[in-house]
Amino acid sequence: MELAKERSIKSYMYRLAQAVLAREEPEETFLKSIPQDLVHLQIIHPSSIPERVVRRRLRLLTKQRRRKHSMRMILWAATAAPLTLLLLTPIPALPAYYCLYRAFSHRQALAGCRSLTDAFSHNDAQQLQDLRKKLLEFQTAGHKFDPMGWPTKMLQTEPRYLDLLESVSPESAVTAKAQIVYEKKKLEDMVQPTMVSSAELDAIVKPQLRLNNPIEDADVMKIGSLYGINNLLEHVAKARKQAAGAMFPRHVNG
Repeated sequence: MELAKERSIKSYMYRLAQAVLAREEPEETFLKSIPQDLVHLQIIHPSSIPERVVRRRLRLLTKQRRRKHSMRMILWAATAAPLTLLLLTPIPALPAYYCLYRAFSHRQALAGCRSLTDAFSHNDAQQLQDLRKKLLEFQTAGHKFDPMGWPTKMLQTEPRYLDLLESVSPESAVTAKAQIVYEKKKLEDMVQPTMVSSAELDAIVKPQLRLNNPIEDADVMKIGSLYGINNLLEHVAKARKQAAGAMFPRHVNG
């Protein structure tokens, strides 16, 4: 369609599709690119940014976007329902198609949120298990914890800790119910993200300068070439447009 003749139906549809995609938020595009059936997840980050910061930012992203995409998926689907009647009439049904596309797009982004959250759940569980083992060692040595404090709650395996603890090892499943749940969760089936610290990426991005100076197009193209992301500059352009819109809103409330 990109090579279609000017002023043709295909050319018009291509420009319309590009306009729709241009209005899509960069975070939504990113989350849609994450497959639901993850087999391997590698996260490459600049070497000057600590791994824990990268993990924290990704967790925060999924937490913020999960509710947003869930609500918008429902709203767009509800809006599309009455508009589908246009399909039975000679009236152009572009509004119905657009609503259906937006609902499906938010559904894909929501699935990406879930995949990313599930990928980090093993690491969260492993950290909780290690912490619980340390607490048990202190308790065995005679240390007394506050009955209402979080260490006591973790040692007693409260429900909010149980789901993560039981997903790591059968030793963590301290109840019969937890043991049954563990049998359904095989550790080898869980995707464990691999964090890769890249000095080459750090040299291009220069994170210490990005607080005051946006990244140059030439550097964006270098990153795209380095990792085979041909349309990276388009995504960065959308992010810049979104940031500019946040700085200069169209409507200012009095």
